[in-house]
Amino acid sequence: MAIPNSGGKLSFAVYTFFLYEYVHFLPNEIEDIWLSKWDGRRWIVNCIYVICRYTTFFDFSVMIYDMTSTSLVNGELCLGLGIARLWVIFVGLECAQFAFFLRAYALWQDVRVAKLCLIFLTTGLFVAGITLNVLIMDNATVPPALPGNSFIPSCLLTEPNGARLSMWGTLTMLIFDSILMVMAIGAKIKFRYTSCLNGTNTLMGKVYHDAIYYFVLNFLISLTSILIYDECPGPLKLLTGAFWGVAMRCLSCRVLLRLKRYNQPSARSVTRWEIRDPI
Repeated sequence: MAIPNSGGKLSFAVYTFFLYEYVHFLPNEIEDIWLSKWDGRRWIVNCIYVICRYTTFFDFSVMIYDMTSTSLVNGELCLGLGIARLWVIFVGLECAQFAFFLRAYALWQDVRVAKLCLIFLTTGLFVAGITLNVLIMDNATVPPALPGNSFIPSCLLTEPNGARLSMWGTLTMLIFDSILMVMAIGAKIKFRYTSCLNGTNTLMGKVYHDAIYYFVLNFLISLTSILIYDECPGPLKLLTGAFWGVAMRCLSCRVLLRLKRYNQPSARSVTRWEIRDPI
C-alpha cells in the first residue's frame, strides 16, 4: 500500500493549497458574493461561484475518508462515494468552464456569431465531459478484499484507464480555453479598430488582460498535469486529476470575483462604448 498512501499524501498537499487559497480569498467572497444582491442575473453567477468553490470541499471530504478509513472496505459504499465524487467534480469543472464562458461573453457582447460559437463550444464540452465520466464509471471497480480478516488503510476506487481519460479531459478543456483565448484576442482587435471605441476602455482592457493571465496559468497547470501523468508510476497518475481539478476551480472562482468587482460602477470607465458585463 505504499504507492496509494504516497498518492494520498500528495493529493492531501493539493487540497491544502485549496484551503489556503480559500481562506486567502474569503474576505472577497463575503463582500462580492454573500453580501451582494442576488437579483436578476447576479444569482446565476453567484450560484456558479458557490458550486465551483464548494464542490471541492465535498471532493476533499471523500478523499480524506478514502485515505484514512481503517475499517474493512465496504464495496457498495466505496463505489457509491467514488461515483458521487466523479459527478461532483464534473459539475464543478463545468461551472468552472462556464466562468470562462462568461468572460468571453462579456468581451463580445451582442455579436450573434460569437454567441453561437460560445454556445456550440460549451455544449460540445458538456457532452465530452459526460462521455468521459460515463467511460470512467463503467469500468470503475472496488479493489478485492485482502485474504482473511486483513484490513486495508484506504477505500480506493480503481479504474484501469481513469488517469488516461482524465488527461483527455484536461486536453479537451485546454483546447476549449485556447479557442476562448483566440476569441478574446479577436475581441481586442475588433474593438481597437472600431470607431465606437474612441480610445481605450479601462474595463475592457482589464477583462482582456485577465483573459491572457488566466489562460497562461491554466496552460501551465494543464502542462504540469500532463507531465505528472507522464512521469508518475501506476496509481500516482491519479494525482493529475486532483491537481488539475482543484486548480481549475480555484482559477474560475478568481475570474468570477474579478468580473463582479469590475462590474461595480466605480470600476467602469466613462466612454461611448461600455462592455456589458453578464453580471
